[in-house]
Amino acid sequence: MLKKVLFFLSFFIPFCLNAQTDSSAVTIKKDTLIMINEIVVLDTVHLYPPIEFKNDQERKKFDTITWRIRKVWPYVIQTQRIYEQNLEETKGFTKKREVRKYNRKKENLFMDQYKDELKQLSRKSGLVMVKLIHRQTNRTVFELIKDQKSGWSAFWWQAKAGLFELDLKAKLDIVNNRDDYLIERYVREGISNGTLQMY
Repeated sequence: MLKKVLFFLSFFIPFCLNAQTDSSAVTIKKDTLIMINEIVVLDTVHLYPPIEFKNDQERKKFDTITWRIRKVWPYVIQTQRIYEQNLEETKGFTKKREVRKYNRKKENLFMDQYKDELKQLSRKSGLVMVKLIHRQTNRTVFELIKDQKSGWSAFWWQAKAGLFELDLKAKLDIVNNRDDYLIERYVREGISNGTLQMY
């Protein structure tokens, strides 16, 4: 039996090696495509196994979380965009006063545009937004306020958020928090299938 296997392998291996070095083949990112008349570039496809819910209540909870994510996602992306622009545009500033003045101007523009809509968000939608902002910027909302304004301002915003049982220091913890895992899972799927736009 071993002789048959060795014979088969000795016959089959040269063909495999030849297929990888064929002049009509093109290697793209460690994958070989045989050229016919043109090069075909394949899009990356992310496959996710279906989420296994413990019960029907968890399924409904996931549906609610996805609804909240879709509602706050545009604000999260806008916040990320503004944060990245601020980092880039304030690099040349030498004084903190200039940075604060610039940030105040940006904040006023943002609040003029979105203040009424943000006031309509529920407390739980606000919590999802805080966690998504942490996901997108890798900084908590508290840290963003502290960096962009001051520690005193961040303290007061945290105190105001506490009145609504929110924590501006909240992070997305997909390992220890099932809700956070569901948020991350939906965001990844949404980005890969185009449901959630990055910019």
